[in-house]
Amino acid sequence: MSKATGTLLKMLADRDGGWVNRRDAADGLGRVAQSAIEGLKAHEKDSDQDVSAAIKSSLQALRHAVDGVDLSAAPGGLPTLEKCLKALEKPGRRDLEELENGYSMKVTTKDDRSQSVLIEETQSNTKMNIVRVSTPCAKADPASYEWALKNNTSMSHCALGVEERGGELMLILTNNLLADSLSFAELKLSVKEVAFYGDWIEEKLSGDDKY
Repeated sequence: MSKATGTLLKMLADRDGGWVNRRDAADGLGRVAQSAIEGLKAHEKDSDQDVSAAIKSSLQALRHAVDGVDLSAAPGGLPTLEKCLKALEKPGRRDLEELENGYSMKVTTKDDRSQSVLIEETQSNTKMNIVRVSTPCAKADPASYEWALKNNTSMSHCALGVEERGGELMLILTNNLLADSLSFAELKLSVKEVAFYGDWIEEKLSGDDKY
């Protein structure tokens, strides 16, 4: 057994390790097993009789290993947004608060600064289910409009726009994710990118740490 496979098996067996790590370990082991089976099948008709016999013996052992296993689709489908966010939460670094219209996560960024990120389930203009990750950066004014238009194309996972919040127009950093295929890794990246970019923009435009 390789060291990497042994590590994945330990992660899967560790019930205190969190569902995300255990799920990722299961996915990793599945990929290892699939690669092994594909490799064996590719040489199933090897000209060397000993090699061919060893391959068939290994494939038979693999077939017997899954005998009796229920291979029907797992119940529940993708993890809920709430479950993903609770797995992402780290007290003091990423603090989660449930709101009436979604969730807010206060993310510690740098130099004792922080940024509050709003995560909500909604629909796009084309009626697609999306998870919207956003944060306010500054009050919207001509200077912030110009800065946003000049820098929008350099954002790797986000986009700047103007939106009314609390009765005033704000410069908002947003990333929309497809809810029907949302993964924990994608959500984590989005929350962190929106928080860190949002905080950087706020500091650059106003020097404040209000949001």
